[in-house]
Amino acid sequence: MRAVIFPKSDQMNEIKTLACSLEDTIKSSELKNIGYDLSEVALDSIMSEGLLKDLPIVGTLLNLGKTAISIRDYLFQKKIIGFLTALDDVSVADKEDVINKINNSKEFQVKIGEKLLYIIDKSQDHEKAKVIGRLFKAVVQGEITYKTFLIACSVIESITYEQLDWFVTTDVTKPPNDEEAVQLMYTGLLSYDTILTKGKRNKDGSLKRESGEGSWSELIPFVSPIGRTIKNTLSIKQKI
Repeated sequence: MRAVIFPKSDQMNEIKTLACSLEDTIKSSELKNIGYDLSEVALDSIMSEGLLKDLPIVGTLLNLGKTAISIRDYLFQKKIIGFLTALDDVSVADKEDVINKINNSKEFQVKIGEKLLYIIDKSQDHEKAKVIGRLFKAVVQGEITYKTFLIACSVIESITYEQLDWFVTTDVTKPPNDEEAVQLMYTGLLSYDTILTKGKRNKDGSLKRESGEGSWSELIPFVSPIGRTIKNTLSIKQKI
């Protein structure tokens, strides 16, 4: 039996400190007050110039890293800022209200700040973290539930940013999307109908549903409920 290795007490304290700091940043900080359009200014330049140092989470990361932070810490910091940029136009009161409600709920055992740290850390990069931020923004605005947010994050974690962008901006049920759709088969984004066909199509492109000798099964993809939620939240009309 493998021994279970628990984090050291100082590591646990750092996680708790970061989690609380992230909650404080989400609740009390508005990035638009920095005076920059974060969608047009390179994130690296903003960070190198120290323009975000007053954000609680950035200050905490710098303090934990002492004088210099490693590449991994730097990339994690980029993910954090990427996540926060999606929330810069949401009112402080709304963010604080949602966070307090979730933290005070008996339904979720892990505090929201710590849960978001886990999710953001697993993100492919800061662009993927922005997507997580947009989904969390939908929670704050009452468009989806926190539970749906957690399910959506789990699904998104299993695919690349490029696959997610293709899924959001494409009508995945229309051919010729077979190869891309197959790649997403077991992600939860798509579900499938099975029909018998001889491979023939009607003039409008729809499959002729025939059975009998010489027929075979064909999988027809359609967007799953959680896939539809992700698609609607991230908007099918524009690239993510």
